[in-house]
Formats: sequence, C-alpha cells, structure tokens
Amino acid sequence: MLKLYAVFIIIFFSGCATQGSDTDLKNRESIMISAQNYQGLVDLYTESVKKNDSAENREKLAHYYFLLDDYEASAYQLENVIKRKSAQAETFYNQSINYYMLDKLIIAETMINRAIEMKPNNAKFRNQKGIVLAQKSEFESAIREFEKARSLIFPDVKIKNNLALIYYKKGEYTKAITTLMPLYLRNNNNKKIVANLIVIMAKMNDRNYVLNLLRDKYDMDNSEAVYVYNRLSR
Repeated sequence: MLKLYAVFIIIFFSGCATQGSDTDLKNRESIMISAQNYQGLVDLYTESVKKNDSAENREKLAHYYFLLDDYEASAYQLENVIKRKSAQAETFYNQSINYYMLDKLIIAETMINRAIEMKPNNAKFRNQKGIVLAQKSEFESAIREFEKARSLIFPDVKIKNNLALIYYKKGEYTKAITTLMPLYLRNNNNKKIVANLIVIMAKMNDRNYVLNLLRDKYDMDNSEAVYVYNRLSR
C-alpha cells in the first residue's frame, strides 16, 4: 500500500510540474506577443522543440519565424511537420504562403492544392490559390479562384482588391478602378485600397487625383507627391 501511495505521489507531482511548465510557457508567450517580441518567441519555441519535438511546437516556431519575415526558416520547420504525414490542411496553407513569399510559386501552388484537397470549400484556401495563380500571370484561373472564395463568403473587400490588382496587371485600368472605387468610397482609410488606387490612377495619368491622395493620406508635401507620381506613372 505504501509503495502504491508513493507511486501515486510521484505521478501527481509530475503532472503538476508539466501543467506548471505549460502554464509558464503560455504566460511567457502571451507577454511576448503583447510586446511583439517575435525573436523572443522564436527563442522560446526553439527551446520547447528541444524539450518536446511535437508538431504543435514546430508549427508555433514556424509561425514566429514567419512574423520575423524569415520565410525560409518558417518553411523549414513546416517541412518537418509535413514529413510526419499527419499535417493538417492549415499547415499546407501556411507553407504555401511561405513559398509564395520566397517567390517559389510552383511549390506554393502544390502546397495550397494539398490544402484544398483536404478542405475544398475553405474560402481562405481558395483565395490563397488565386493569389498564387495571379502572381504566375494565370489571370483567368486566378479570377475563378477568387470568385469561388467569394461564393464561400471570403471578405468581399479583399476579393475585390485582389480582382482590381488582376485587372491592373492585365492593363485593364478602367475595370480595375470600377472595381476599386466603391470600396474606397465606403472606406477611404483602408491602406491597401488607397495604395492600390494611387498606383492604378497613376497609370491612368490622373495626376491631380493622385497628388491629392498622396498629400491627404500620406501627409506628403507637394514636391514629395510629385516625385512619387512621376515614379508610378512611368
């Protein structure tokens, strides 16, 4: 009976130590996230992987490398997870973004296709495939993916922004503006919308409109705004 009690005590306190360790990790992680201390988070999860090489810890480490803009290191960690043959669709999605950022578009497309095979009706995955295809200049296929994402209730603002950029790349500037302008009128402080609108209007040689936007939204003086316009309108 005494031996059994001793074993119980060891198990109980081991469990408490693990729980305490997990709680401490989460608390430290939360503090670092609040401080946007991504290097600290990389260091934290590097140690966690050394102690417990789980897929969850690897994915956390990959995430914080991504937030440091170290896409190669993030991809390396996710590749380790993928090789374990138990990767979730979200893992392939994140890996697709890594390879997109590294300008490895063929692998990026392969990764997002694997995510879509697992969850064909995920709007976020469809949008990501559209982004990859657009970067490959496969515009019609990209538009189909964006429309599919839209039908699955992906945020309309993001879809229209993406479509406007495709029309811009195709040289269809009027169509791009027609797509983008209603978004701007509804939310004229959205940085992505404003930036895209400036680029497209510059290509349409609408000098006064672009200069006004640059002065108003980016607090530029007239000479700075003219310089930016001249660069964009080439």
